[in-house]
Amino acid sequence: MIEVEHYYAQLNDWQIQLFEQLSEFILSAHPSISMKMKYGVPFFEYRGGFIYFSYNKTENTTVLGFTRGHLFQDNYGHLVANQGQTQVRHWIFEQSKQIQWGELTSCIQEAIYWQEVLARKCNC
Repeated sequence: MIEVEHYYAQLNDWQIQLFEQLSEFILSAHPSISMKMKYGVPFFEYRGGFIYFSYNKTENTTVLGFTRGHLFQDNYGHLVANQGQTQVRHWIFEQSKQIQWGELTSCIQEAIYWQEVLARKCNC
């Protein structure tokens, strides 16, 4: 996919490895999850876009954005809101820190849950 290749060109080696690990992990969380480029970033979809992978060169951060993150319990305290965002919450990844896969699993499962709840409410 040419768009993903263009996106890769903007990432460093660690971010590419992180993106590949996270993509595989997210796609394996539910058989109906797919990934496509949307708004210039990789977006994971399940009953609509619900998680995206992004980086911020200015702040030197790499994140997973959860589009309905404001609804999450966030028992582990990983999710943060950027200034002005009312719904999206970000899980920030740092190269020097190991990924807490169990905690990330809970977060992804909660994202799936909210997609299902909201889809039932609008009959989507």
